[in-house]
Amino acid sequence: LEKAMNRVPRCLEVGMSKFFCGPESFTPDLAPVVGESPELKNYFVAAGLNSVGILQGPGVGRLVAHWILNGQPDMDVTGINIDRLHKYQANPKYRAHRVVESLGMVYKAHYPTVSNETA
Repeated sequence: LEKAMNRVPRCLEVGMSKFFCGPESFTPDLAPVVGESPELKNYFVAAGLNSVGILQGPGVGRLVAHWILNGQPDMDVTGINIDRLHKYQANPKYRAHRVVESLGMVYKAHYPTVSNETA
């Protein structure tokens, strides 16, 4: 916080006194989870933006709004659609192993020939 105040002194005038890094929302494959919930009709999910929610949020919001209003997305959602997930991925043991691997991949190059080692 002190470094931020030095970089942007105007912050001293707004009363900011605490910097908080909240919990992250990493998914098993590091892709967002977007779409209508398979379990609950008309319940839409837009989550798992994995540290880039500020960057991806407006686009995901527009996509989901269009989907809700028109009954289908107006772009290919194959890689982010909620229906790509499987029930075994809700298993705590699976998640405990996968999260270690996933977090290590966040800022690495993602090659199409590389497979996850966990699960």
